[in-house]
Amino acid sequence: MKLKHTPGNWIAVGTMVEVENDRHADICDCSPNVLGQDHLKGAEEFAWANAKLIAAAPDLLKSVVRLVALLPEGTPEVERALHAINKATR
Repeated sequence: MKLKHTPGNWIAVGTMVEVENDRHADICDCSPNVLGQDHLKGAEEFAWANAKLIAAAPDLLKSVVRLVALLPEGTPEVERALHAINKATR
């Protein structure tokens, strides 16, 4: 399966998700200020956590694809993993 997303190592820098090299545009900014939600309780903390999760997404996807290939087909866990892979790649 060819995964389609910005290549490179994604890193969380505060609320930003960036590509480690400068040949690609940054991925996103989770800042509540950008989204007009800075008034919400805990918004900045959630934004930092979301940025870290998004930065890990390419590695997580690659790992799940490899793990699914090793597990028995038809189990609920494999079905959930396949659903998540499809959600990320379709």
